[in-house]
Amino acid sequence: MMSDKLPTSDASPDACEGSSGGEPWALIWGERRPPRIHVLSDVHLDTGPYEIPTALEFDILVAAGDIGPVELAVPWLAGIGRPVVYVLGNHEAWDREIGAVVEAARDLARGTKVHVLEQEGVVIYGVRFLGATLWTNFGEWNPALVQSAAMHMQDYRYIRATAWYQDGSNANNARGLLTSADLPGLEPKPSASGDISFSPAIAYCIHRDTVSWLAAELSKPFAGPTIVVTHHAPSLLCLASFGVDDILLNPSNRSDMRRHPDFVRVGAYASALEPLLAKHRTKIAAWVHGHLHMHADLLVEGVRVTSNARGYAIGVITEKDIAEASWLGLRLTRRDVEQSEIRHRNNPFAGDGKGFDRRFVLDLSTGFQAPLTSALKEVVAEVEAIISDCKRLLPYVNTEMDVPRYAVRRSFADNIYRAEVAIDRVTAGPAKAVDKYAGSALSTHGAPTYLPALASYNNTAAEPAIERIYEGTLVKLEAWYVWLVALPAAALVAQRRWCRAALSALTWCQERGLAVEVLGPTWRGAFELAECQHITLITDEPDESDMYLALDEYLVESGYRGFVPMIEAREVLEAADRSRLLTAADLQAICAEI
Repeated sequence: MMSDKLPTSDASPDACEGSSGGEPWALIWGERRPPRIHVLSDVHLDTGPYEIPTALEFDILVAAGDIGPVELAVPWLAGIGRPVVYVLGNHEAWDREIGAVVEAARDLARGTKVHVLEQEGVVIYGVRFLGATLWTNFGEWNPALVQSAAMHMQDYRYIRATAWYQDGSNANNARGLLTSADLPGLEPKPSASGDISFSPAIAYCIHRDTVSWLAAELSKPFAGPTIVVTHHAPSLLCLASFGVDDILLNPSNRSDMRRHPDFVRVGAYASALEPLLAKHRTKIAAWVHGHLHMHADLLVEGVRVTSNARGYAIGVITEKDIAEASWLGLRLTRRDVEQSEIRHRNNPFAGDGKGFDRRFVLDLSTGFQAPLTSALKEVVAEVEAIISDCKRLLPYVNTEMDVPRYAVRRSFADNIYRAEVAIDRVTAGPAKAVDKYAGSALSTHGAPTYLPALASYNNTAAEPAIERIYEGTLVKLEAWYVWLVALPAAALVAQRRWCRAALSALTWCQERGLAVEVLGPTWRGAFELAECQHITLITDEPDESDMYLALDEYLVESGYRGFVPMIEAREVLEAADRSRLLTAADLQAICAEI
């Protein structure tokens, strides 16, 4: 699709306008903050109306499918009056041809600010959006998951795929899949009218094409952030967040769990695309999905994966509902009706989406801060409770009586082990999104040393030296607690430190009569620490060997240890990087802001 131009001064997201007070976009994004992106999906307008809060500040709306029938959805999205990125969900295709519904949506969107994406991309305000419905891979075409989806998903009854299947190559691919899984009974067959229904084999073929397209697009150079938008989820962790039991997500259990009511979700709601996310994590600022009726904000393989679904509208209970419920053996009373009327008055746009946030906005300037805070909440609380318990135990680790001393030390050691397990979950997972050296001596976020094992001291005598070991372990655990609490804001702290170190480097150069500018961090500097470790100086005539050694020594002596100074000639600078050049005056202004 045609790309939107970068915003101009009078048609752009809010400019910084010299504001102060810790504006997080000042260093990374220059004078303009990145666009604020409101995320929404599964509004299901056909089940009840919905309105975006009038005072909500955002620049782009991402609609991740199931907004409603396209004749209803596209005009509603166009009426918002701001750029919209729209991928279709499974429900948009009900009672229609799988390919024709996309063209119908595009026809309706022509001349509006709505961008309908199906294996297509668009650039809006410097952000690249790659969008598609995606569908799923049914656990890499697991026969049990395929059969479950075919039996329980209404998509394969209400969506037509006649044109798709009439293509000989497509039909052969679908038949080959069914043969490989020993599922010949699921081959699509024409109805009396000649229509062919959508099927798991067709969904899987489209899924494979979409993943190949995404991989190719993400491999293409693009200087700014990319947001992937799909209806179906890119990780089984999204199912876990929704509440699907972990036992269902284990592939070894699939043959035994077919009767579980959530089994169909494993195959038809999400795919394990972690290898794709891991490979392109430095390209993707966020992956937005729908389909699961929930609000979630996760970190998967260093990628922010988020959703915000209103879900089916919850209306007022009527007399008809009471009658229908009685047929099902359910009892609804007049009191239920009255309570539903009160709920509807208080929130006329309520839906069944878990945790739906009407005001949820993706702010790229804050990087991983929001999902990290969410991911660390339970671990921080757990470590805090462990520290409190250990402080109560510490005065008794050297008691003279053998049995109480053993019990106290054993309890203390068990606490430390639990804390280590909790911290390992963070350093091996979410922390690596922002710091690839999380938990090691190389960490740029100052991770403390590992906690010692204390089990070997449980049966030893009461000695002052042993008491000091326990005291030292508690001090290390407290240092880990501080590290965990500070982690969500670590990238912003790194930006501030980089800014001051770069300003010192430029001042050093100016004092020696050198005409030098510094190359600011890329957009990844808002997300990960490594981007703010290099200070690249740009000059017309670099004397690299002398400048590098002297500058490196100066930065260390000035307290800016850990930075890697680099000197490059201006003539080799790429055109796309010239907008990132900063002078000492620029850095002074930015340092005052952040």
